[in-house]
Amino acid sequence: MTMTNEVTIEETAAVAKRMINVLSSFGVDEDQLSAMMDLEYINDTIPLDFDRLQNCDANTFLHDVIGIRNNWNRETKQMDNCFLPRCAKGQEYRCS
Repeated sequence: MTMTNEVTIEETAAVAKRMINVLSSFGVDEDQLSAMMDLEYINDTIPLDFDRLQNCDANTFLHDVIGIRNNWNRETKQMDNCFLPRCAKGQEYRCS
């Protein structure tokens, strides 16, 4: 990555795949394209540390995946309920 919130398609796909596997274990259906698009939109709003997200422990990943799933508003392209993923880069995000 060269800038704060730039991410490669490979990084996005790897995290999306892990996200889909976790969600499916809870009976939640998610497709690769939707997961990747959500991650890219979220990264534009709240810069994510994709390396950390891909390699973090199960509890942190579960927190972020479930939090994203429950709080990401696809209509407004904003996070509801002031949710901040643990794998966000710093504290740049200010909720409204």
